[in-house]
Amino acid sequence: MRKLFLFLWVILIVQINTNAQTLSENELIQVVKKYHPIALQAKNLIEQAKTDITEARGAFDPLLQSNTTRKDLSGNNYYNYQNIALNIPTWYGIELNAGIENVAGNNVDPQRTFNSSSYVGVNFSVIKNIVIDKRRAALEQSKILVSQSEAERKLAVNNILYEATNQYWQWVQAYREWTIVNDVIAINQQRIKFTKEVIKIGERPAIDSVEAITQLQYYLSLQNELYMQMQSAFIQLSSYTWKENGVAYNLPENITPATASFTMNLVEKDLPVQEELIQEVVNNHPELEIYQTKFKFLEIDKRLKFQELLPDVKVKYNQLGKNYFLNETLGQIPLEKNYQYAVSFAMPLRLSQARANYAQAKLKIEYTKFQQNNKQRFLENKIREQFNILTQLKNQMNIQQNLYENLNVLLKGEEARFENGESSLFLINSREQKKIETLQKLNATIAKFYKQKTALRWASGVLWKD
Repeated sequence: MRKLFLFLWVILIVQINTNAQTLSENELIQVVKKYHPIALQAKNLIEQAKTDITEARGAFDPLLQSNTTRKDLSGNNYYNYQNIALNIPTWYGIELNAGIENVAGNNVDPQRTFNSSSYVGVNFSVIKNIVIDKRRAALEQSKILVSQSEAERKLAVNNILYEATNQYWQWVQAYREWTIVNDVIAINQQRIKFTKEVIKIGERPAIDSVEAITQLQYYLSLQNELYMQMQSAFIQLSSYTWKENGVAYNLPENITPATASFTMNLVEKDLPVQEELIQEVVNNHPELEIYQTKFKFLEIDKRLKFQELLPDVKVKYNQLGKNYFLNETLGQIPLEKNYQYAVSFAMPLRLSQARANYAQAKLKIEYTKFQQNNKQRFLENKIREQFNILTQLKNQMNIQQNLYENLNVLLKGEEARFENGESSLFLINSREQKKIETLQKLNATIAKFYKQKTALRWASGVLWKD
């Protein structure tokens, strides 16, 4: 943890000094998760979804209304109508309302109460929309969209981390191959020096110096090629490193990968448990979480569509009172005096549209279920495939390591024979090239092994947790 804090502090806050810094896979993951634009954009999607909840809750906000209507023609005051009303929607589709009115004029609608009056009432449906209505459905679905946005965030972060870590091990592999060749160049330089000395005293033919120099030139050319590959991988890795406020950050040239894990006895060769990874997919994979949120969303839609199959029976009741005293209006006994009510009934006789909409809602759920099952099967097989590759890479590493050790023994033996005048520089160079080629292959396999371990976590959908 201290190492991680030091890295973040150096990379993101202060100028990198001349001392070499190292970058581990976990440190890269933390930087990408915290500052990469895709990770930040995914967080913004969640915040946007939360604003949708606020918008949906607006359907339940109390509404205060005021209305004034007046008509006057040729000195005749036809009517003067003033109304102030408060409407309060509630969760179960019941609406409470209260208001005061003042009606005056020579041609007032006889259905209106003349002069000042007040009312307190309630509106509700008896059968339809009792369980759910459009307002409640919109609010519940907006909450589900937050969960879906969170799953989409996990998926986006999971994918970008996979890309970043894959590029990280590409850089590590190139760096290790470059350092291997550097070590070989140093050995060859010493060999040239030794060869020239033994040529001077007549123990070796002069052609051996050409052999030694040719070998060195080969590795100098390879060194230049590997350096370009390493720099290319390094530059591509910088595409995933950012600072605060969306500022792109190029990794300093003196930073090196943490490569202790490339020493064979330190390689983390332990394999995860395949069945645990498959269970992780079933329980927590973001893509499957997205399907779960879709189910909840569609289930609400199905419940809402079912309401259209029910008869629409609406009841409206107002308790009336003279003047503006709402407390007196509320104090009256309902349905005894000073009241107004209305009951309405509506229902399509064939319910064609309602039946079609409800059937479509059920079919959408079934279709989504098929998609989920197919995706789950695909992800489970992906784990098995990736696990099999990881197992084979582990076996390949062990084979290559044994081969490398044997080739190293042969090289040392050839060098001993050369010092005793029993071998040639050509044979030493040939065995050295074979050893270095094997070491490079081993290096590439180790990189593939670590990439594959990361690929397994990515396929399991849990890389975002690191």
